Amino acid sequence: MITLSPCLLMTDYIALGGIGAALINAALTGLGSFMFIKRAKVTTNGAIVMALWLAVGFSFFGKNILNALPILLGVWVYARTQKDHIRKYSLHTMLSFTLTPAVSELAFGGHTSYLATDIALALFVGVLLGFLMPGLSYTTMQFHNGYNLYNAGLSAGILAIFALAVFNFFDITLYSENILSRGNNHILAPLIALIMICWIVMGFLGSEPGTRRLKMKEIIESPGRLVSDFYLLYGNVTYINMGFLGIIGMLLTLFMGAELNGIAIAGIFTIVGFGAFGKHPRNILPVLAGATAAAFLNPTSPDDPGNIGAILFSTGLAPIAGQFGIIWGFIAGFLHVLLNHYAGIITGGMNLYNNGFTAGFVAIVLVPLIFSLKQNLKKEQEKNKKGHI
Repeated sequence: MITLSPCLLMTDYIALGGIGAALINAALTGLGSFMFIKRAKVTTNGAIVMALWLAVGFSFFGKNILNALPILLGVWVYARTQKDHIRKYSLHTMLSFTLTPAVSELAFGGHTSYLATDIALALFVGVLLGFLMPGLSYTTMQFHNGYNLYNAGLSAGILAIFALAVFNFFDITLYSENILSRGNNHILAPLIALIMICWIVMGFLGSEPGTRRLKMKEIIESPGRLVSDFYLLYGNVTYINMGFLGIIGMLLTLFMGAELNGIAIAGIFTIVGFGAFGKHPRNILPVLAGATAAAFLNPTSPDDPGNIGAILFSTGLAPIAGQFGIIWGFIAGFLHVLLNHYAGIITGGMNLYNNGFTAGFVAIVLVPLIFSLKQNLKKEQEKNKKGHI
């Protein structure tokens, strides 16, 4: 059911196939990603740890072992054209799976009269999207200078806009609907809490007591701007940071009275994953505060799945809080929620990391503004200083 269904935003696999099927899909996708990393002989670092958590998290929400294969093939073809081993593009491969909904939609959305034609079209588009993602990702990083941790979401969003334009040109209409689960908090909350506690315990047991506190202090004092590889810098202490971040994400979701559905789990696991690659409590809390404030001012209910997803994923802008302080972090989170409600429309629901697309534009606009204001303030201070001499 999960692998043979369209999965445009927002398709919750818990609602589509049940908790058991969603967990199996997450396990298979996570295991498949792990085997890919092992087979490619990829060196473990914070980015790879992050990508594995995203692979599992979004397996509750649009990603499965079947729709990821054409994307994987596309990145492999790109690596061959560059005369490189796919190992070099392992991270790009795993993050390119953000576009898997396009594959499932074309394959099983019934857009032509023949299933074979639909599947052939899905394979072609999936391979093409996977081929285009690595090169575009390098370019989009320059747009926001590392202040959007979800750079792949920005790249994929741009590709999705072009893909949607082509589909509309050929009269291929994408149909998305909200398929969301409810009433599973009593099962999922203890499960998530147990995973996070195990992660914290593993971090404590795997790190040296003498350096643990110092390393956690250094993590929390880091701005978190790309590339901030906590795993390479601080080793197993990173797991403590990841576990605490997961607890913060889950408690916030429950505090809002929201459901722990596939979207919320993907958001929580994304926060956890980036705990190895740029996020920590100090730089996510201001952003979460701003995003939460925007959700309460939004006409829709604060516990609406769209709001909860936007709040959790807004932490992709954590480097803004880490670099420029609490107030700018708050503003970044607030703007993220405002903009995110429109971003899914222009990408046709094909980009799982839709919040990365949103965060990219917030960073592109907000960061130059911050630098401009700070520069003008500095000039004014220097002018006043000279006036007193």
